[in-house]
Amino acid sequence: MNLLKGRPATSDRGLVVDLGPLGVTPPLPEEIAPAVRSVHGEVVYGFRPEQVTLAERGLSMPVSFVERIGARTIIHLGEGESAVKAVFENDVGLSIGQTAIVAPPASSVRVFDAATGLAVRAG
Repeated sequence: MNLLKGRPATSDRGLVVDLGPLGVTPPLPEEIAPAVRSVHGEVVYGFRPEQVTLAERGLSMPVSFVERIGARTIIHLGEGESAVKAVFENDVGLSIGQTAIVAPPASSVRVFDAATGLAVRAG
C-alpha cells in the first residue's frame, strides 16, 4: 500500500489531505470526512498501487522508474518518503522523467491517524 503523510485541509471540492510539496489529494469520501476532520495533527493517506488511475486532477509526480512485468507495468513515482507505486496494463505510455498525474478512486482510499496508526473510519 502507498502511504503518504499529510494534514486534513478544506478545499472548494471538499475535504482533502495536504501532502505538502506533492499538493493536495482528490476529495476524500463524504462518509469518512467527519472522522478525518476530528483528527488533530497528521494523517496518513493510503491507497493500493493497482487502484490508481491516470487523471487530469490528482497527485502530480515525476516518473522515477518503469518496471515492466509480464502483462503489467509498475510505475515508480516520486522519491524518498514521497515515493509511491502505480500498477497499469503495459500500454500506459509513461517514461522516466515524465510527470504523471495519478488518483485513486475515492472509495479505495484509506486514512490513518499518524499518531496512533489507527484507521480513521466513518461513524
